[in-house]
Amino acid sequence: MTPAIEAVYEELLVRASEGALAGRAREARAAFTTRTGAFPQDHPGRPARDAAAWEDALVRGGLAAELAAGLEDPSEQGIADVIARAQRGLFQLGSSSEHRFLRELWRGGAFALIPRDDVARGEAVASSGDALLVARIVAGSDGCAVLPGRLWLPVDATPLVAALLPAARERGLDADAFFDALLRMEHALATMSRVKAAYAFRPAALDRHALRQRRSNAALCHATGRAAELANPRCLRLLSGPRGSSPRRCWLPRCAGWCSSARTARSRSSRGSGSTWSSAPTQHR
Repeated sequence: MTPAIEAVYEELLVRASEGALAGRAREARAAFTTRTGAFPQDHPGRPARDAAAWEDALVRGGLAAELAAGLEDPSEQGIADVIARAQRGLFQLGSSSEHRFLRELWRGGAFALIPRDDVARGEAVASSGDALLVARIVAGSDGCAVLPGRLWLPVDATPLVAALLPAARERGLDADAFFDALLRMEHALATMSRVKAAYAFRPAALDRHALRQRRSNAALCHATGRAAELANPRCLRLLSGPRGSSPRRCWLPRCAGWCSSARTARSRSSRGSGSTWSSAPTQHR
């Protein structure tokens, strides 16, 4: 980060850890840890994970956007707003004769780094230039800066991630779910002595994150009472009835049971008639 961004970021951290937002900050950090894995207090990777959890609470948890209006200086409000809209990605560091840049591997594109950024200066770069990092970047007038919650993946994982990218898209993972999955894999590699990179960063390890995402989408559908478009291209939609009614099953057989209400209805139907759900699409108003 640049000194100006760092000053505002630190102020946001202080305000998020105090007062009415402190509880939400704890919940957001705990949710991040649940998704990506918890390190023991004495583990060398714990400080970086704590920084990433705070960054996730500020950006993904929406705390930075709420706190921006409370800053007195308009320029600080502008920087806080930029932090709140930071873009998360899977990056690989590159360089040219003029500047250093980050190449984003999930969405594509390259982002020039501000020369004053500590990653651009090489102060926070991993020992090998081949390492990938999961990070958020913010835009400036002369380039981008990397927020402090960046997490470097082990160098051994770099060739393995290339196979994970199409596997994640096939499973319908969105960007955040994929990045969380990579951090969970890195956690397994760092905390289990007998686990090798080829096993930790295998495509099958993405399945639990795909299931979590489908359950989350199904819960959203049930809460709103409307048909929700799921991220998985193989699971087009979870159909629901009128607002407040129990959602009906997705027309694809593999999607049955991701909504608790749908599971309950299916169980009762099976007990009463001995039949199963129809595989035909359900029409609704």
